[in-house]
Amino acid sequence: MQGTDANGEERTAAAIHARIGADRGRPIRVHRRGGTRGCDRDRLDSLPVRPVPTLQQQVKRVRDLIPRGVKLCAVLKNGEPVGWLADAMARAAKVDYFCVPNAQDGIALREAGVDAPIMVLYLTEASYAPVLLHYDLEPAAYSLAWVDEANRLLQRARGILKVHLWIDTGLSREGVMPDDALALARAVNQSPKLHLQGIATHFCCLEKGDLAAIEKGNLENQTALQKHRFDQVVESIHAAGIGLDAIIHAGSSDALRFGVTPVYYNMLRIGGMLFENPSPEHRNYTWKTKILQVKTLPKGWCIDYDCKKTVEVDTRVGLVAHVPNDEVTYLVRGQTVKKLLDHEYVVVLDISHLPDVREGEEVTIILPEPNSPLDSSWSSAPVTLRDGAGPGKGR
Repeated sequence: MQGTDANGEERTAAAIHARIGADRGRPIRVHRRGGTRGCDRDRLDSLPVRPVPTLQQQVKRVRDLIPRGVKLCAVLKNGEPVGWLADAMARAAKVDYFCVPNAQDGIALREAGVDAPIMVLYLTEASYAPVLLHYDLEPAAYSLAWVDEANRLLQRARGILKVHLWIDTGLSREGVMPDDALALARAVNQSPKLHLQGIATHFCCLEKGDLAAIEKGNLENQTALQKHRFDQVVESIHAAGIGLDAIIHAGSSDALRFGVTPVYYNMLRIGGMLFENPSPEHRNYTWKTKILQVKTLPKGWCIDYDCKKTVEVDTRVGLVAHVPNDEVTYLVRGQTVKKLLDHEYVVVLDISHLPDVREGEEVTIILPEPNSPLDSSWSSAPVTLRDGAGPGKGR
């Protein structure tokens, strides 16, 4: 792969990936297959992918709720490994689009074999336009300066970068103000290297009563007001002959949950609802890792730097890869195990009450909420996805 830097010169995939990693504050390994995850892709790729039918059943339920003609965009903000989640969803039902929070996750989906359109939900600097184009990722075009920079960097590139124009209609997050939207749409439309793929907004507080408020034209309702602002912007862009084939999208899980059909438009962006279980006491899936090392710490042995704490008795411990969530509960053979130490790269578990546990045994990771995110990109060993039809709490 070749990209183009700020001086219009080509640069390698390794250089582009290294910069993405540097900007995110952690190193990125570039493997022989062009992998970009913080953990070892070769080790991840060698693991068997377990079926997750409970998650897949929920994806199918959601798909069946969406009217024919409305696309389903699966929003993957539920943590790693995004490639496995996407694959499981795509096998369950027709997923028209995937939406990820950053370019790095979009690359991970492509490397996992996902060929569906992928939108990058949050703001991505225009300096990444070459890598976005190479992986066919669709970013937000959020300013005239962004369009100018992307145009300059893509002058020598092959292909056209698809972008989405986000309108801030009252959430104060990504998106241009309504009065600035038409000028930005014109700039994208006039660019030989950009295509207006979508026009979008975010609603701040979708509720049960929104459908009635929209039907009555009650602009005191926040969703009705945001929809009114959004519709005016879309109408002005279309009136200028721009974006007539663009995907219009705004609704999220709550829009579908509460049946706010006027905000379905051409596509629904569904995140949390895909990971919910109809039975609140159950989980759609669980995360598993493995014990990497087992040993016995003698009485008085120091725990971590400065020796502020020591083990009070001989203690058998199991070491697992670090999981960046302080509220994680760990289960070994269905039993909760105490966490002695949570270091940046390793977690030390007290398995004294399980004397015959050996290296390689599974550890179940229970997150504080049924749909809590898990970012395994910092982990030094693989974390795998399993079906989780059982109760969500450990014994």
